Amino acid sequence: MAKKTRKISLRVSDIEYGILREKAKKIDRPLSYLIRKVVLDKQITSKCDIEMVFELKKIGTNLNQIAKWLNTNRHFIDENSGEMITITNVINKVYSLISLIYDR
Repeated sequence: MAKKTRKISLRVSDIEYGILREKAKKIDRPLSYLIRKVVLDKQITSKCDIEMVFELKKIGTNLNQIAKWLNTNRHFIDENSGEMITITNVINKVYSLISLIYDR
């Protein structure tokens, strides 16, 4: 491991300091180790990611409503109809996009 030569100052409240000290004490490590571990090893979520998750939840809700309608009205639907094939293709594309987002 590289020698640590840089110093960073961080301001926290007394309560936050106490919480950090307790967490460091629980893992029997110095406070600097805890902060480095959390900051360097944790994936940062951007606002864009949060907005994307919100949009994906809305899409998921719509897909669930479509699935419920299809299951309820199954006996009225011709599975080989153009509409059914279109719905299936759209759902497959949405799932492909979701998997691309989660795999990045």
